[in-house]
Amino acid sequence: TNDNNTNNKLSLPTSSLSPISKWKIDVTKHWKNIEKALSTIEAIPVTTKNITTGSTFEKFRARVTIRKGGETQESLRKVFIGKSESSPEECLYYFTYPKVVYFDVDLQKELIAREENVIPLDILYEVMSKIASVDWGTSTLEQIANSEDVLSHPSSSPTIGWLIDVIENNNMVDAFRFVHPNAKGRFTCWNQRTNARFENMGTRIDYTLVDKSIAKYINKDEDCNKLRCCNYPINKDKDTNNKSHNTDEAAFHAATASGQFQGAAYHGGGIADASTAALETQFLGDPHTGIIYTPPSYSDHIAVSLFLNHDDWHKQHFSTSLALDVKCPYTKKTQPHKSQTSISSFFGKSSSSSSPSSSTPSTSQEMKRKPSVKQGKAFSNKKTKNENRVSSKNSILSHFTVGNTK
Repeated sequence: TNDNNTNNKLSLPTSSLSPISKWKIDVTKHWKNIEKALSTIEAIPVTTKNITTGSTFEKFRARVTIRKGGETQESLRKVFIGKSESSPEECLYYFTYPKVVYFDVDLQKELIAREENVIPLDILYEVMSKIASVDWGTSTLEQIANSEDVLSHPSSSPTIGWLIDVIENNNMVDAFRFVHPNAKGRFTCWNQRTNARFENMGTRIDYTLVDKSIAKYINKDEDCNKLRCCNYPINKDKDTNNKSHNTDEAAFHAATASGQFQGAAYHGGGIADASTAALETQFLGDPHTGIIYTPPSYSDHIAVSLFLNHDDWHKQHFSTSLALDVKCPYTKKTQPHKSQTSISSFFGKSSSSSSPSSSTPSTSQEMKRKPSVKQGKAFSNKKTKNENRVSSKNSILSHFTVGNTK
């Protein structure tokens, strides 16, 4: 969605061949009042409290003033929007829409990350609800997110535009959508700070892209490529074309391991480790092209998987056996670990700084001198250290298998 500053109207691409969606009519009708309210935005200090520990925190939250039919005090309504943030700048940032750029070190130039006046869908939903009192349901939000107008609008997201260009103009295939075109709610990243995973409010930003020429090798067998659903109840007799696996409910079960994963505790202490039973739920099915739901304690991102028909690929592309030329200089550059010092070298000869000098008498000479008791203790300690050193070496090396590094 794009707010055009030149005429203070919301720029909504439409097609003359199709009726205007109700959500576009809602935005056009109320946007002027939303702009007026946002012009009054201010950062207000607030105190938040941890209900478990009783600890309090000083935060900031954005607040707007809404005028209803007049300028009297009674016509004014103050409304908080957004979440409590650590600084005034952060809480106001979400409701201002400047152009965002970043410097690409590879290209050595600035690139646009977000065009000016592009509004995230969750923010649009909030201002429509709290300022315009228009309550959109989930179906409306899905309609907006999947709208061709939004997806194809050049300023909606340069990042999305780049990905679309890679797929459409560079002959690439999004492997996940290639196999699961109707799957809903399948995300790979969530906001850990707000435990968004446990509402399954996330984004799919981890992809496996393959060239169209090898897309035919992606295994599309419906019996194998069933998306992980954990303990979501599925009637196998009625589940034709994996319809149950593609639902939002199934995706929610997968993201949370049917409630076995735990988010960040409100009383502190970080994210709890998942149980072995919860971890194993991701590996109960067959290999598949899809998503591996690692627990929140690992990362805010999770893994993706690709399942190729190995036999067909191998027969066509690897009809002869491969042999690695270990003497090739290019091969050596790809194996820097081969030139690293072996761990056994740490237990070799002592360095010159620690080895006895030529003027130091040998052990037999010291023994012939019949050292005093004090000197004898010192010599005895040296011998004990040496024995310990050898023992330590043998103990550590017992954990390693020395192989051929050629």
